[in-house]
Amino acid sequence: HSDRASAADTELSTGRFDRVVTTLANDDLRLQVSNAGGRIESAELARFASRVGEKDPVQLVTMDDRGLLETSFGDSDLLETLGAQPFEVVAADARSLTQRLERGGVELVRRISIDPDGYGGELRLRVVNRGAQTIEPRFEVSLFGRERPTEALDHFQNAQLVVSVDGSLERVLLSGLEVGGMFSGPSRTQESYPFGVEWIGVESQYFLAAVTVDAPRNYEGLQESIVAQ
Repeated sequence: HSDRASAADTELSTGRFDRVVTTLANDDLRLQVSNAGGRIESAELARFASRVGEKDPVQLVTMDDRGLLETSFGDSDLLETLGAQPFEVVAADARSLTQRLERGGVELVRRISIDPDGYGGELRLRVVNRGAQTIEPRFEVSLFGRERPTEALDHFQNAQLVVSVDGSLERVLLSGLEVGGMFSGPSRTQESYPFGVEWIGVESQYFLAAVTVDAPRNYEGLQESIVAQ
C-alpha cells in the first residue's frame, strides 16, 4: 500500500536506531524478527522436535546469514537505502510488532503479526511520501532456503523452491539450483515469472514456509541461486 499524506500528519522520529530483534510467539510458532530489513532470523515450530528423541524445535531457517524472510520497499537508491536501515520499533506485543522509519519526508512502515494459534501471520508494508521528490515503491518479499548437508541430523529430504503461478505449481530442487552435473543437467541459476504469482514457498519433505499475496495479478516472481560470500 502506498499513498501521499498531508504535512499536517503527526511528526515522526528521524533518529538513528540500533539493531533490535523482537520475538513473536504463540503455542505453535516462535519468530525472531530484526528491525533491519524485517528479517525473520529464526522460525521455530514449537510442537515439532528437530530430531526423534530431542526437545529442540524444528528450525525453518537454513541460511543464518540471510534468515528465512526479508522485505524491501523498492530498488530506487532512496528506498533501497532506507529499507535496509534499522527501523524504530514503535509498537510490539506477544504476537505483533510495528517498525517505522522516516527520512527526508519519506515514511516507511512495516507491520508483522502472527495468528493467535497455528502457523499463519500477516505482513503489511506502507510508504507515505511527504517530501517533494517522486518515489516509486516496489514491495518485495524474499524467502531464502538452502538444503542442509545430507549428513546433518536435521537434514530434510527434497528441499525445494515452489511457486504458484495462475493456479499451476512450479518446483525446483535446491540441490539442482546449487549444483549442476552430468546426470542432473545444468544448474538452474535463475527463473522469472512475469505476473500472476499467487504464492511462493520453500518446502521439504515435511514442512513448508510460504508467502501468499492479496492481488496475484500485480505480482511477479523470481527464483535464483545465491553464491555464498
